[in-house]
Amino acid sequence: MGEIVAWIIGWDLILEYALGATTVAIGWSGYAVSLLSDLGIVVPDRYAQSPFAYDPANRVWHLTGALLNVPAMAVIAAISALLIVGVHDSARVNNIIVVIKVAIIVVFVGIGAWFVSLSNWVTAGNPEGAFIPPNLGPGQYGWSGVVRGAAVVFFAYIGFDAVSTAAQEANNPKRDMPIGILRSLAICTVLYLAVGFVLTGIVPYDQLNVADPIAVGIDAIGMKWLAPIVKLGAILGLTSVILVMLLAQPRIFYTMRAMVCCRRSPPKCTRAFARHTSPRS
Repeated sequence: MGEIVAWIIGWDLILEYALGATTVAIGWSGYAVSLLSDLGIVVPDRYAQSPFAYDPANRVWHLTGALLNVPAMAVIAAISALLIVGVHDSARVNNIIVVIKVAIIVVFVGIGAWFVSLSNWVTAGNPEGAFIPPNLGPGQYGWSGVVRGAAVVFFAYIGFDAVSTAAQEANNPKRDMPIGILRSLAICTVLYLAVGFVLTGIVPYDQLNVADPIAVGIDAIGMKWLAPIVKLGAILGLTSVILVMLLAQPRIFYTMRAMVCCRRSPPKCTRAFARHTSPRS
């Protein structure tokens, strides 16, 4: 579609990965603080929350009394350091994380399925148990809530398009990229649906608007021994999401810079690009 469109989309992706990593890091912080609390380590809210919060009911921002979300900042710094070490080491760590987190998710779904009660879909705000609860205001249940939820769900799928930014690491990108993206997309969608069904069957849906909803679900079924394991799985899952986003962003920077350099010096650009995109590099 031309270089102008490519330039716009490049900056869109940079914004997407930056804000996406930030949002996921906040969720990571919620689970990390909950897990540390189970282990007897209390992180004060003053250092585990954002200084500002948005009230959708009144459409206003307000102060929370917190200073910084230190856990969220720490995980961003740690993953950035890992990525600086090298993509191969990062990929090795990510593979280990994925195996552990998928196993834990399967355990949660398998055990939680025995505690599912569809009566949790019936609450004071949804007495008829309708599939779409009545609207309580802008973005609160109803169709406006569905739209708001859809705007958030895309965070769960950012990693799939980020896979394409690492195409130069694949031996046969034309074959490997579509297979990797589509198969992982199908598997993850099934897992998302299973976790969503089990979680809303364990805890009333109107009690899940928290930073660590799966932790709330585990606490609700009363299996204290499972809580640290599932919370660890959630932490590992969010860690891999942050890793993928931070891995993709510098690739976009590099590609956009290469595009500018190629316009200035095509012969030199061809040699440099061939060298840096070689599978051996």
